[in-house]
Amino acid sequence: MAENYIAENNLGGTREQQVAAAAKGLENLAARGDLQGLLHYANMNTAKPNADGIHDVSNKSYYSPSSVGANNAHNNDAVANQNSLNNLGTAGGNNIRNEFSQQSGAAISNFKNQGTSTSNVVNNSAKDAIVEQNANRRMGVNPSSYAIQDASKSGNELAKEAQGLFEAMSKK
Repeated sequence: MAENYIAENNLGGTREQQVAAAAKGLENLAARGDLQGLLHYANMNTAKPNADGIHDVSNKSYYSPSSVGANNAHNNDAVANQNSLNNLGTAGGNNIRNEFSQQSGAAISNFKNQGTSTSNVVNNSAKDAIVEQNANRRMGVNPSSYAIQDASKSGNELAKEAQGLFEAMSKK
């Protein structure tokens, strides 16, 4: 930018004086809020110094328009690449979040269902045990005196035992 300012305004003097004058000129543009002026110096082709070190305005091949165009294209590519990366990151993060949410939701639901199922089995078993115990008490049978039935006995043998128990209880 300073090179462009020096070249266009044909600033003379030593290199230090030229740079100082260019800096002051650009500073004044910025102070006035002259964005057009600043953009003019930022975008113009910089004059190339001649053999004597003097900036010749007629020779503006130092930065060719094609190199400026290539630079702009490169910047556009960089921005597009950054946007792509950001989008990938966002999409990836969303996929992970959604997958986690679905899996954890399914796990929680499964856990609740198992808990409910287990609770129902326990409750039903307890209810059945209470009903059975109450029935036994009404018949005068002490639940703690039960002997485990032998699975090898036939149905007839079990029926005879049951009949014997029934008769014993009816005599009481």
